[in-house]
Amino acid sequence: MVTKPPDTTAEAGSFLHELVKSDGIYDVLELGFDRGVSTAYLAAALAGKNQGLVTTIDQSRALEKHPNIDDLLRRVGVREWVRPIVETSYNWALMHLIEEQLAQPNPGQAVIEPRFDFCFIDGAHAWEVDALAFSLVDRLLRPDRWIVFDDLDWTYASSASLKDSDVVK
Repeated sequence: MVTKPPDTTAEAGSFLHELVKSDGIYDVLELGFDRGVSTAYLAAALAGKNQGLVTTIDQSRALEKHPNIDDLLRRVGVREWVRPIVETSYNWALMHLIEEQLAQPNPGQAVIEPRFDFCFIDGAHAWEVDALAFSLVDRLLRPDRWIVFDDLDWTYASSASLKDSDVVK
């Protein structure tokens, strides 16, 4: 039996919302949007400031959920504050974002221009995916900005749906 992990709680959503309401946070990156619950909290904070954009990344299977991110964001009135990106892996999408941010201040020299003020990583929860994601996100964050990880205590051993799977064994 596969059990669905809970969506972002009101407590966690309020924490994200208050953090993004802080001065200087306008360009938000989210890895793993699932149904879009946390995305809605992030976008609502930007809508309250009337400035900014949430760029959020997940796999296409997230769009098959009912409701999905688009349904939820439209229902709560924050769809215009979000740019969803669908990719096979958010690390691929991060690579493309880095490519978009490459500048050449001098011939033969490439520099990544940071573009985000805040990142919420709520995706794979696995070292082999999220360690690379952290490294890529770090290159896209402006100096002295924030990365928040969700589910730091999550493990394969504690996962009701994965602990006995062939992948974990």
